Amino acid sequence: MVRQLKVRYRASILGFVWTFLNPLLLMCVYALVFRFYMRLAVPNYALMLLAGLLPWTWWCWQTW
Repeated sequence: MVRQLKVRYRASILGFVWTFLNPLLLMCVYALVFRFYMRLAVPNYALMLLAGLLPWTWWCWQTW
């Protein structure tokens, strides 16, 4: 698995950091849209969103 990540991000500027940066950026965008623009009143929405995005992106990267 580590070998696959090294090969995948070899040509990337951020490298392995991109593995964690991608879900965090998605969480920020989704939280902004649903919390402020659509006025969704869910407590700790960003944490709940991150808890769902991390396994989802990990699964997508494993099957990709």
